[in-house]
Amino acid sequence: MTSFFKKILSWIIAFVCAALIVMIVSRYEKEVLSAYYTSIEFTLKRRLCDGSFVASVVLLAIGGLIGIAEHGGLDALKYALWRLKERVVHPRIEEREDNESYYDFVKAREEREKAPFVFLLVIGFVFLAFAVILAL
Repeated sequence: MTSFFKKILSWIIAFVCAALIVMIVSRYEKEVLSAYYTSIEFTLKRRLCDGSFVASVVLLAIGGLIGIAEHGGLDALKYALWRLKERVVHPRIEEREDNESYYDFVKAREEREKAPFVFLLVIGFVFLAFAVILAL
């Protein structure tokens, strides 16, 4: 599989997941909410707007968290949890000199390849724009 195909595949999968979220929210509003709230009319335009907004929020949140994590925003938390796991797994081993310091942990993270996340943000903004257009 070529690198270009892998990139296109991730865009397609993200778009399909967002479209599935739109369909699930739309179906939920049609079947459940319209039966419960009989005074409110759930038109197709409203259901698509609500579904697109939910899909955009999900994609933007996931893409944002991945972006923050990949650029070091959660390194302290990752390091603290890793050290806690080491203490639980190996409780009798005293502090060893070969323990990785926070500096070494951050340097090792900087050297590895970053996970792609921009496609989630772009598709999230596309669905957000679609929701805003439908809301007007």
